[in-house]
Amino acid sequence: MRPELRAAWQHEYGDVAYPIDSQFASDAGGLFTVHGPTIGRNNALVSTGVAVLWNERLSAYVYYDGQLGRDNYDSHNVSGGLRVSF
Repeated sequence: MRPELRAAWQHEYGDVAYPIDSQFASDAGGLFTVHGPTIGRNNALVSTGVAVLWNERLSAYVYYDGQLGRDNYDSHNVSGGLRVSF
């Protein structure tokens, strides 16, 4: 088994609210702008997982990646698979 753990801190320097220009499909009215929620600038990046090495050619893995602690925004990703080398 091969465990893995990574952690980092991220500070976003770009925009924290993203405007979207929209228009109704019926063409009623003109162009209008909608603003999404204001999101925080700081968050923690966390990655953890484990790989099981069955032999020199076959392994299985499962990993988690997340962005945590940002105001109005969280991101979670889980991936897994089987790796065959030849």
